[in-house]
Amino acid sequence: GPYHANVAETLLQQLRSLGYTAAVMGGGRIDFMKNDEVSHAHVFGFSYGFGEGDHEKVAAIIEQYTDVVATFDSSDGLY
Repeated sequence: GPYHANVAETLLQQLRSLGYTAAVMGGGRIDFMKNDEVSHAHVFGFSYGFGEGDHEKVAAIIEQYTDVVATFDSSDGLY
């Protein structure tokens, strides 16, 4: 799939065209497992270009705006 920078640049351009100021604060990965009973997202890892994002905050946002259970791992390690 596309790298973080490719995904981010399109979104950043769209936001800037609407008058917003935006910056990438870090990156990582999300493993998503859909289940009829309880879906789960696990936030972890980092971006070589942007460093590690705030995985705890991302997991909290996922849970706040969806019915998905979210966990995170901010430990050092190569994913």
